[in-house]
Amino acid sequence: MYTNTIIKTEIDEKVIKAFKLDALTRSKLFFKLTTKLAVPFAGVIDGAFSADRSLVCASVASLLSQHLDQETFSSTQLILFGSIVEDGEALATPEAINKWFEYNDVNPIDLFVWLVDENLVTLFKGSKQLQSLKPKFDEFYKKFEDFIPTTVISDDKAEE
Repeated sequence: MYTNTIIKTEIDEKVIKAFKLDALTRSKLFFKLTTKLAVPFAGVIDGAFSADRSLVCASVASLLSQHLDQETFSSTQLILFGSIVEDGEALATPEAINKWFEYNDVNPIDLFVWLVDENLVTLFKGSKQLQSLKPKFDEFYKKFEDFIPTTVISDDKAEE
């Protein structure tokens, strides 16, 4: 589940070390989260192309709550927080993770976001195959550029 590669950061004036997730765990977790987030992400895109954006936020929140479940979050959290290094070992169990947070005054949201970025976002950004698709997405976007409605800033003004 974890490699021997240690990543580190500083959060709340504390140096945090964690093991990088192995390739299979990273790709499995990436796939799991991508399938859960695809529909809400599509909702964001639909909202960007919609003339009526009044309910975009509510729609996306509803889609997120329908597709992201507690089990997905719990298992993701356990894998990521379990990678934290304490005395040269991964925490790995809920008990060890809770004990670590009890003795380390670190914001769990900041730590979670950092671990997602290090293990999953970098996987996405680092993919040469996905990067090769960017010109195609740009081309697709340009085809619809004229159809994207203006963004309403206030009741009195509109900005292109």
